Amino acid sequence: MKGKNSTYSLSSFVRKKPVEKSLSQETTERTLNCFDLTAYGISATIGSGIFMVPGGIARKITGPAIVVSTVIAGILSFLTGICYLEFASALPISGSGYAYFYALIGEFLGWFIGWNLILEYAFSASAAARGWADMLVKRDLRGGEGLPWYADLNIVPSFLGFKVSFSLLSCLIIVLMGLLVLRGVSMGSRFTNVATIINVSLIIFTIVAGYFYIDYDNYGPFFAEDFPVDTTRKYYGKVDRIISGASSMFFNFIGYDTVSTFSADAINPGRDIPISLLITIGTSTILYTLVVFVMTGMENYKTLNTASPLVEAFRSHGVSKPFAMIAGRIINVLALFATSVTVFACLFGQPKIFQAMSRDGLLPSSIAKENVRGVATSSIKMTIIIAAFVAAVFERGFIADIVSAGCLFSMSAICTGMLFCRFSNAPRFLGKRGRIATVAFFFGSLLTSLVYVNNSDIFSTSKWFALVFALPTLIPFVYLVYLFISSGDLFRASKSAAFTCPLMPLIPCLAIFTNNYVFSSVDFDKMMYFIGWCVMGVVFYCLYGIRNSKLAEEERKLKDIEIYN
Repeated sequence: MKGKNSTYSLSSFVRKKPVEKSLSQETTERTLNCFDLTAYGISATIGSGIFMVPGGIARKITGPAIVVSTVIAGILSFLTGICYLEFASALPISGSGYAYFYALIGEFLGWFIGWNLILEYAFSASAAARGWADMLVKRDLRGGEGLPWYADLNIVPSFLGFKVSFSLLSCLIIVLMGLLVLRGVSMGSRFTNVATIINVSLIIFTIVAGYFYIDYDNYGPFFAEDFPVDTTRKYYGKVDRIISGASSMFFNFIGYDTVSTFSADAINPGRDIPISLLITIGTSTILYTLVVFVMTGMENYKTLNTASPLVEAFRSHGVSKPFAMIAGRIINVLALFATSVTVFACLFGQPKIFQAMSRDGLLPSSIAKENVRGVATSSIKMTIIIAAFVAAVFERGFIADIVSAGCLFSMSAICTGMLFCRFSNAPRFLGKRGRIATVAFFFGSLLTSLVYVNNSDIFSTSKWFALVFALPTLIPFVYLVYLFISSGDLFRASKSAAFTCPLMPLIPCLAIFTNNYVFSSVDFDKMMYFIGWCVMGVVFYCLYGIRNSKLAEEERKLKDIEIYN
């Protein structure tokens, strides 16, 4: 009985993996330079989303103001990325946020972040694969009607409130890209480098070609309000629609932190990881913003096609202008190519997280096995199976919404963790107050965001009511600012960090609040599915992870030695 109680003690949930141990486990040869890392990041970030997602957002939520939503999503990614970099540059190990939290904050929260990173990588690959299949089914490479006979086999009756469907083509692209991932990092980097150059070049071609067909009358009114009635969500005005659009567009930016999963493969991680991540975010934001600007200029938002808005916009001009028809066909091919590369990049990131978890005992040890070339074949196969199953069964829109919710929450937690760690080396009393204030700010900003997003009409008539619900965010923020000003040492990161987040604590607090605010705009039913996913992760950890943790095993051995002596 005593052993059982100790398994679930508070110390078991907050035990930390020594940084030296994490570094000693990395046996991968460091072969990736700054360009390789940037190519992986851009490949994972720019995919089917740039060709499919913006049409539905502009037509149903934002209108031409989708440009503003895109910029907000890009800024949000930038703020989060800066916080991410302090972790990534301090710990050049595989495992991304999971590894950072496990080493610096504790095992349970490390597992929780790792569990939600499955949404970001494996499920993102599924969403991209489903988008690839949908594009091929609905429109062939010549701009025809695709494979209508296949589409008739797709839909299956709804299950638990969401539509279930079956897609063999989604499984096919995941398996094909998975076989390429099995070739290893070096082969993958060569493929990604070439594919990224082609991808970015063709996107620039799309922007330039589309610019000549812009009708500036289509941008008015820019902050449109005339939309179809949406029975699933009540919007409270222009700002609410723009933030909701940013929430949906944020899915397109998911993947930039793929760069951090290659920390153990980078030749110079302290220098190259920050540079690559910031270039990835900057490039993606610029390209996405220009694409949605051209898209809403070529065709009025009320008539935009929600499945293939760019292709259809060019086709609408191609009736009288042959070049537009040719450009549309090129974009059709480009969309399939770019989506394939995104599937590949997402499949590459997930196995590294599975492998890190397996090494720590939180997943079965067999998952961490490598072949003679050092490729983690077991974790790659596990990723392929999970991604293929999700892509085969669920619709792209459903997957994308769950992924967005999970990633927004995880990114907010990672920014909170970075701020939390700044107080780890502070004097005991100061450190304790700072950690409490950090946690209070996270939950306070989440509460404020949830209330504001869902009650904007009340706040427009009662400013005092709005102020009361802002206090849970304002009070801990002001206190954090006071702590940093009163102790100059807090402005300095740990000695192992090659990158230091500037303007502390403003940037992490701004990133936490904006992530929480955009997360709060996710539809309620999608948020419930995300919470269900989190509950599954907690149950798995309590039934398996905490019992089989390598750190727990080492602690038991030390206790046995002490008892014996």
